[in-house]
Amino acid sequence: WVAFLIAALATPSLAMLYVGRPMRAGVYLALTLLVSLGAFLLARQGLWPAGLSFTPPLYLLTVVGIVDAIRIAVQHTTTFTGPWFTTWRGIAAVTVALVALLAGYRMFFATYVTPSGSMLPTLQVNDQFVVSKRAYRDAAPQRGDVVALTVPGLLVIKRVVGLPGDVVVYDPGSRRLTINGVAAGLENLEPNVVRETIGDRSYLVQHEGRSRGGRYEVPDGHYFVLGDNRDNSQDSRYDTFSFVPAANVLGKVTFVYWNTRDPVRAGTAVD
Repeated sequence: WVAFLIAALATPSLAMLYVGRPMRAGVYLALTLLVSLGAFLLARQGLWPAGLSFTPPLYLLTVVGIVDAIRIAVQHTTTFTGPWFTTWRGIAAVTVALVALLAGYRMFFATYVTPSGSMLPTLQVNDQFVVSKRAYRDAAPQRGDVVALTVPGLLVIKRVVGLPGDVVVYDPGSRRLTINGVAAGLENLEPNVVRETIGDRSYLVQHEGRSRGGRYEVPDGHYFVLGDNRDNSQDSRYDTFSFVPAANVLGKVTFVYWNTRDPVRAGTAVD
């Protein structure tokens, strides 16, 4: 039962250490990484079925690990003396080390899922993406960056358009963005999709109707953000959202690592 619980609630690798099989622990760890990497690579090549998550193979590997751990454990129901990592202290030490590694990763990166279409076409609904939490440790967000940020009670993804002290004007009629008197470049690509250019940054913007515009003076220590789906985005143009304090910016969105509906988006860089 202990082997079952460790394999089911933690990982088969940890269960293999508990039953005294360190080589098998390494094999299960390697298989877990290979399955995840294999799914990612197949998705990038368009060979992964749409609608299938990468998690079922991992669940199957866990089930195999549970059965394997129980099979080994029942051989030692009467007596068993193993290395240090088979004891409770050993398992606790390995668990603490794994948690520390995970915590270290979370200090630098976070993963989220796109909840809405406000960032179309840059981010699709159900895109699972990585946020670099250290991107702005030694530098401030720049115009054009796609960032994860918090507004009261919500985590949202928007594009930084205005920096502290900027004067931003958005004309919903011409769909033209102007920053400090300089109009952003617009290039029509397809119906309702344009390429917008601010300085040396270019990205795609989608229009589906008409939305709010105006003139906005960005206060010190704040940013003006917009959604790429300009007519379907709650952002700094609206009083309920307004300017974003610098402290509310969590990090920079870097790349999409998975989308079950559209697996080929795996590995897509977010510009």
